Amino acid sequence: MTTDVATLIDTWLAADLRQRAGTLDADTTAKAQNGDRAALPAVRAYLDNPAAVALWGDVGRKVLERWVRMQARGDLIAEEALLLRAAALREGLAGPNPSVLELLLAERVVLAWVALSVTENWHAGLMEAVFLNARVAAAEYLNLIAKQVGHAHRQLMAACRTLAKARRAKLPEVLALVSVNTSPSS
Repeated sequence: MTTDVATLIDTWLAADLRQRAGTLDADTTAKAQNGDRAALPAVRAYLDNPAAVALWGDVGRKVLERWVRMQARGDLIAEEALLLRAAALREGLAGPNPSVLELLLAERVVLAWVALSVTENWHAGLMEAVFLNARVAAAEYLNLIAKQVGHAHRQLMAACRTLAKARRAKLPEVLALVSVNTSPSS
């Protein structure tokens, strides 16, 4: 199987990927999800489609979807808007004709930004509860969330720095000059 970089770059939205990936029949899906190895040939044939690989194998997108669901709390308008915003940020950060490394780093920046934004929103909600209700338990939880906000901020800054360094160093061009021995040791 070859990786179709164009499929990875084209979309980051599950709905688009689902449409392009198609589906496995329900019986094969059930067998595969229950670990029935007899389903592997059909699964492998399905995964020959790069969109199917992107749909099922992109853990970063799945993390994004979890953060978005937590933030949206069932509001489908908010959920779709956040997913579209994240996809637009990814596209803007990746730039035209990104390398796979630039694409992964752009995705990392977006994930860190979403995590920070959701965490800051929780923090703001708890601060509101503390100030309006003067709850001690909420104040203690607020301190914990404040630490999580700091951690999420550091993650975002690290992702941004890494993307910037990779762009400045033109890392893919440097790596192309380095000969890497991939043969097993004798």
